[in-house]
Amino acid sequence: MLGISRCSLTALIATLAAATAHAQPSAADWIALAELPDFSGVWVPDVADQRRKERNETPPWTPAAKA
Repeated sequence: MLGISRCSLTALIATLAAATAHAQPSAADWIALAELPDFSGVWVPDVADQRRKERNETPPWTPAAKA
């Protein structure tokens, strides 16, 4: 009998947790979402520029890092 009540309690807790996880967004949530930057574009890296920087702009290594 004890196993059934533990199972029922676990199911009740899971149901309550799921109910709070799917709450409707508030007006403040939509306002915060509208303030985010537009990430809908496509990022295309300039690979030629990256390779040029790798060749010409070496990082300032410390002597310990060079070893």
